[in-house]
Amino acid sequence: MIVLDTHAAILYAAGVKLKRAAGTAIEESVAGSSIAISAISAWEIGMFVRKNRLQLPQPSQDYVRALFALDVVVEEPITAEIARLAAVLPDFHADLADRMIVATAIARTASLITRDDRIIRYLRRTKATAVIPC
Repeated sequence: MIVLDTHAAILYAAGVKLKRAAGTAIEESVAGSSIAISAISAWEIGMFVRKNRLQLPQPSQDYVRALFALDVVVEEPITAEIARLAAVLPDFHADLADRMIVATAIARTASLITRDDRIIRYLRRTKATAVIPC
C-alpha cells in the first residue's frame, strides 16, 4: 500500500506525470487497488480552494467526492492511533494535515508519496516509513 499526500493525490487525479519512482509505485498500487488517501486531504483540498491556492474544474466538495470514489483509492480515516501518533511526532512540520498524513503512512507501514521537502528530509533521516518524492 502507498499513501498519497494531498498534492500527490491532486497531481495523480489530474493525470500529471510524476517522477519515475513515484509513477512506478502508483502503477504497482493501482494493480492492487491499494492507493490510500487520508481523510484529512479532503479538508486540506477545501482549505486550498478557500485560500485561492488551488483552482478546481468543479466545486471542491464534488472534486473531493470524485477523488475518493476512484476505484483504486482507499480512504484512510483519522483514527485515534493516527491522531496520537501525529501528536507525538517531532516538530519537523507545523502543518496539521501533513503531520496526519505522515502519521497515517507510519501507522499503516506504507510508503508515502510526497513533494514536500520537509517530509522527505524527516522520513529519510528517521526511516519511520519509506518516502517517494513525486
